[in-house]
Amino acid sequence: HTPIGERIKAENDPFYAKAPQSAEEDEVNHEYFRTQLRELKLPEGKAPLQDRSLRIRKVTLGEGATTGTQDYANRPTYIMNLQGTAEVKDEKAGVSKTLQAKEAANLTRAGQVEIRNAGSGEATYFVIELWDPNDKEIL
Repeated sequence: HTPIGERIKAENDPFYAKAPQSAEEDEVNHEYFRTQLRELKLPEGKAPLQDRSLRIRKVTLGEGATTGTQDYANRPTYIMNLQGTAEVKDEKAGVSKTLQAKEAANLTRAGQVEIRNAGSGEATYFVIELWDPNDKEIL
């Protein structure tokens, strides 16, 4: 263990503090997804890639809560679950994925999506998305 590792464990969220460490390295990289920006299919008539911003939101859902169905067709997104259990239902693909802590879902080609807390206690996750500044109806 390195001194920085001990400090992180003492001061930060368990999500970061439990990342594996090795004697040779101070950092271990866990890549979940990689998407080539040129491969993103943005809807016709919507903001082009260069006009968008990368937006990261932290969302907490209470026990049994749901986002309701939301349209992700114009905002390529990743969901990274931090704690609890979150179910991500992609209606376009007809699939549902249950995420435990430190698991992620790729919504870069999704349409209508519902996210719900599928466990007991709160579920907290990051939403990492390419935001269209003209999309005023999306939170």
